[in-house]
Order: sequence, then structure tokens, then C-alpha cells
Amino acid sequence: MSVSNDIATDQRIFRTCQVLQQEGFDVHVAGRRLKDSISINDLPFRTTRFNLPFAKGPLFYASINLRLFFWFLKQKSDLIFANDLDTLPAAWLAAKVKRKRLIYDSHEYFTEVPELQENPFVKKLWESIERFILRRFSGSMITVNESIGCIYAEKYGRQVTVLRNLPLYIAAQKLNNKMLFPADKQVIIYQGALNMGRGLEEMIEAMLYIENALLAVFGEGDVSEALKTKVIELSLGDRIKFYGKKKPEVLREYTREATVGISLERNIGLNYYYALPNKLFDYVQARIPVFVSDLPELRAVVSQYKIGITSSSKDPKEIAKEMSQFLNQDLNKKYSEKLEKAARELCWDIEKEKLVKVLKKNARK
Repeated sequence: MSVSNDIATDQRIFRTCQVLQQEGFDVHVAGRRLKDSISINDLPFRTTRFNLPFAKGPLFYASINLRLFFWFLKQKSDLIFANDLDTLPAAWLAAKVKRKRLIYDSHEYFTEVPELQENPFVKKLWESIERFILRRFSGSMITVNESIGCIYAEKYGRQVTVLRNLPLYIAAQKLNNKMLFPADKQVIIYQGALNMGRGLEEMIEAMLYIENALLAVFGEGDVSEALKTKVIELSLGDRIKFYGKKKPEVLREYTREATVGISLERNIGLNYYYALPNKLFDYVQARIPVFVSDLPELRAVVSQYKIGITSSSKDPKEIAKEMSQFLNQDLNKKYSEKLEKAARELCWDIEKEKLVKVLKKNARK
């Protein structure tokens, strides 16, 4: 299996590997090592992480695909599994050379990510790579939601299995007495990558107008330092805390103690417009209501299960007003039963059967 991240906190990879193992596969995942990568020695599958000479840009993608291609050639394998378009070239070519089965899991609408919108030439290059491979690709394709699945099916005339990025079901638990957050404040939690277009800049400014609340930010990314600088400039150090990356089991404990979870992706490209972030479902398993962007996939889940509210505002003052009104409700009374129903249905325990079907279809005769 190939990924372009450092494997350490990729829950979709962990869950996919678990299903592969349950279906009889010996799993080996290759990714990259970052300067701040945490240990992954305790994972139940084999891993390889490459030290690459480039951290981003065309040379990074070229170097990781080159390393992955030769790594794939050396492995004894029955199935090659590529995650996202940025590792697909190596996986596809290796599968062709070795005459092995290939599964491609597209975690997002890669050619529409915000970074590519700013560079039309690079975007066209990735679109050409995607078009070239998917028109010749005879394996199975998976993606994360119905909207993106329909786009790929229409563009390339192929069957696409939708496999949402859902967490394992976790039975509701009483809070312990650790008090990971201040007891006198309601906690607004964000978890995930700190990248452009996640609505964090606006949420930080909104904290100027939200009383008796703490914004707890978990994760790292391209705008981490800019966000921290913004907090300092606005003198919001007592209202906003950055906790960095946490292992999934630790993050779950923090999330359970939060009051509300946010997912405020902005419409800065089709990838974000059709986003269905896994943090939404992590909030559900923690039984906390959500405050999310009014985008199609997010709106559909929140509307169906009635587990929070959507916001279409980009103005920090308006966001603060909506959030303050939300926090002033008796959230436990209003949402606890609905969150329990959603947690039982929006879980990997049910969703993984779609992956099992794909694996059985690709099983060795």
C-alpha cells in the first residue's frame, strides 16, 4: 500500500489495513518520514517510511513516486493498493510491470485541491496524469463520498465504490475526571490539518466576540505558524490553544470533553465544496454536536441526523453570533439522542462491508 503522508495519524489507512488483514492479507504500507513524525512502531502492520530530499512541490511528487515504484517492484505482492492520485503513478506502473491487481482509493477530489487552483500548469499536469491512468486502469476504484464518486463515474465511465471515512463505533462513555480542558469554559474543538480553506482564520477572529469559550486546535499544517501568529497579534492566547498532533486514542479523550466540534471548510474549489471530512464523524462518535459549513455533503449529514447546525457566513462577527447562540442552548438535552443514533449508523463497523466486497472482487482465484 502507498501513501504520501507519514502514516502516523491516517485513520483511513489504519481501518483499511485492518480490513485487509481480516481478509487474509499481510499488509505493508509505504509513506514518507517528516521532521516531526511520531513513532509508529506499535502499528499492527508493516511500515516503511522514506526520507525524501524534498518536502513539497513537483520534485517531492517525482521523488516519492520514484521511491515507491522501485519499492513496489521489490515486494512480494498479490495486491497493490494506492491511496490518492499523488501515489497512483508508481502503483499503476508497478502493477502493470508485475501484472498484479490494483485498487485505487481517492481520498479527495485531488485535481481540485486549493493548492492546484493557484497553479494552472500543475493542475493541468495532474489532470493529464489522472486522465491517462484512469482511462487505462482496469482495477477497482474507491472514493470518499457520493458527490465525488458521481464526478469520477461521469468523467471516466467507470464504477466507483463510495467508502466514507467513518470511525469505528465507540459506545457512549461517561466523562472521567481528568479535566483536560479548563472547567469554566465551553470548548470549541477543531481537529485535522491546519491548511488554507479550513475556516480557521475566520474562527480565530470570531473568538474575539465569543465569551467564556476556548477554541482548542489539534493538528499541524501549512498555515500552523500563520495561525499562531494571528492569535498572538489579536491577544487571544487565553481563548485559543494549539495542541499539535495527538495519537488517535489521545485525541478521542480530548474530543469527548469538548462542547462542540467545528468543520468550517470554505468553497475555494470543488474538492472543498464536496468535502466530507472525517472529523465530522469523529465528533459524532464523541457525542458532541457540530457547527459546520453549509456545503452539500456536510449539510446532508447534519440535516439527515439533526446533530448540529450549518453556517454559510464568512464574517467572523456573524460566525461568533451564530456560535454564541448555539452554545447558549442545552446542547446535551437537544442533541444526545440524535447523536447516539448517528453514532450507531455512521460507523466503520457498517461501512467496511463495502470494502470487503471490493476485496472479494479482487481476490485471487
